[in-house]
Amino acid sequence: RLRSVARSARSLSCEHRRRELARPSDNEAMPRSTTRLLLSAAVTASLALAAVGDLGAAVRRAAPSAAALPADAPLSGSVVVPLRRVAARAPSTASLYVGDISMGHPPQRMEVTFDTASGNVLVPHRACRSAACAEHRRFSPWESRTAMDINLNGSAVQADRRIAEGQGVRDGVVLGYAQSDLGTGDVSAVLVRDSVCVAPGACVDMGVLAATSMDDKPFAASPNDGIVGLGLESLAFEAIFSFLGRLFQGSRDVRPQFGLALNEDSGELHLGG
Repeated sequence: RLRSVARSARSLSCEHRRRELARPSDNEAMPRSTTRLLLSAAVTASLALAAVGDLGAAVRRAAPSAAALPADAPLSGSVVVPLRRVAARAPSTASLYVGDISMGHPPQRMEVTFDTASGNVLVPHRACRSAACAEHRRFSPWESRTAMDINLNGSAVQADRRIAEGQGVRDGVVLGYAQSDLGTGDVSAVLVRDSVCVAPGACVDMGVLAATSMDDKPFAASPNDGIVGLGLESLAFEAIFSFLGRLFQGSRDVRPQFGLALNEDSGELHLGG
């Protein structure tokens, strides 16, 4: 039931992006319905490469207003992320356990599932016009002072800009997702680097897959906006895209492990303890 990954190059247009930026924000609460099974993704991971650039460089190229960066040690103690069971949208009768994360500065809230079978973080991009994207919150790199468009090896798409503009080519990915109750489908995504926070003081600087196209199945009925993969680095495209790898890198006085505790209506994700 797991699908493989293909990579492709995608062109970007500054005119299209400028029009998107002028639109009102979608980062507000949407009605939610409730579930039990987690989305699973299989990825063909390539050899991890050293990331080029850093979030601090993104801030220095940003507007003068200050933005807080993730700490050098993302965790200095164990963290518990509360989860809640949420029904999928009709006609599905499935349910998923979801939790909250925030991305960028100022923070943009997303509801996500924490998936043990994948290694990347996936959220809808603000420019996505698929019906499945319109049903969920979308991440806007333009509204974050620290977002940076990147390629698969972590390098900036355009060396002199955080957010790429004009005609050009950038790395993109296509991957398949499957969920037994919601179906199977593909996602096309570009790559963005920014902070991802699961709790106050638990933030990581990492690469994220920002979906520019999402199939209706399984995503339209899914109650979550995105997916945080809890798999090992080998399940991420590169080391910079591994949530757990980035989280535990440099953390102090914590164990490099996680645990999930689920009951009928709620649950907890334990990180570092």
